[in-house]
Amino acid sequence: MSLSQTSSRNRILSDRARQTLSHLGEELPTGEGWQVIRVVAVSESSSDSDASVNIPEVLESPEAMQFLGFTETAAAAIYARYLQGSVAYQDEEIIEYAKGCIRSGTDAGTQSDDWDAAIASMGIRSDVRQQIMDPRFQHIRLTANAMHWVRDTIMAKYDYLTALDRTVIGSEPVSLEARMRNPGQSSGGGGGSSSKPSNKGTANPPQPQIATATIEKTVQHDEVELLKGTSIDRLSAAINLESDTRNRIQNVVSLVPSDFSGDEAILYLSKQRQVAYEYAAYAQRRVREQGEDLVGVGILHVIIPRDLLANSAEVYGLDWKEFVWNYRLQLPTPERLAYIDEADVIVGPILKCSQAAMMKHRDVNRNFTVLEPMKLSAGEMTEWCALKGISLHRNINRRGRFWVERLEGLERG
Repeated sequence: MSLSQTSSRNRILSDRARQTLSHLGEELPTGEGWQVIRVVAVSESSSDSDASVNIPEVLESPEAMQFLGFTETAAAAIYARYLQGSVAYQDEEIIEYAKGCIRSGTDAGTQSDDWDAAIASMGIRSDVRQQIMDPRFQHIRLTANAMHWVRDTIMAKYDYLTALDRTVIGSEPVSLEARMRNPGQSSGGGGGSSSKPSNKGTANPPQPQIATATIEKTVQHDEVELLKGTSIDRLSAAINLESDTRNRIQNVVSLVPSDFSGDEAILYLSKQRQVAYEYAAYAQRRVREQGEDLVGVGILHVIIPRDLLANSAEVYGLDWKEFVWNYRLQLPTPERLAYIDEADVIVGPILKCSQAAMMKHRDVNRNFTVLEPMKLSAGEMTEWCALKGISLHRNINRRGRFWVERLEGLERG
């Protein structure tokens, strides 16, 4: 019997979703903490109809915490603290206690740090640790601290669980049945699917099968297309996939401090599709659960009128290093670089250096040697396009056009 108490209030799958699955042949016992379900029934990204996975029955449970990536011991401790805390803080969600478990660990940020020991101190399972530390994605991993990647990983899985009821029910009752009868076909609506040429034998990872979640939009001469790769659930929190209205692009802004901001959360996108692709591929690698790709990933395409990007500045070389150094360490911007600070849009290289690595050199005057631009897996230089300010974000929501490219068939580790 599970340590958690089952109720219809906090079940991950509602009675309606359970009835849908039962109608399609899934047997869902209650009260045991876990429910075994075929992957194709609980993921739009899998093509294997025979595989099954354990899905926690209740969101507020030790089983759910294990699903997120915590060890059995850590999951039980998080749930116990949640039960104690819920007496005094009834509105606080269990995910906040999970974040507290992460913060209680030690951090890592440089290539020489013991990442495995650091992530283990946060209560994370060994298989999840290895996924986060996959050497194929070291160029991305070293841009942030271990705590950042652990938090990002468990939040992607938490978003998956909270959205699972909608995934099962779908917008139309026939969508799930069609997916289960025809595994591997996208139910994303709109644009269908197309194959990308294979890069087998090259330094690039193989390109995925593509299925658009909405109809692909053509970029006009007076527009710029920018991209971001991450989980579909996170992208869905930022835009309305059915309409170009009611978008909330500010929901995918960065934490602070960041490369081009010391105290303001800004939006980082890239003109390079390969940048977005590799970030999405790393997200899928990190959130793989029980050997299956349950959490869908994709690339957000944001098509922006050029006039919204008119107040822009580019920064490279030593100026880029000094600008990033001061912002990441929350130091005053030198007067000669003030023009960059005043721009609404900043274009420059992506920094391959975590906050922890920079803090180690904080007392070394202008030690820019630790600042390197991130390169893609094939060695190509990378760039961010940083979009600042609430007014600009609102205008992008109002005047921008959006579509999501769902990635399928990414290389497995």
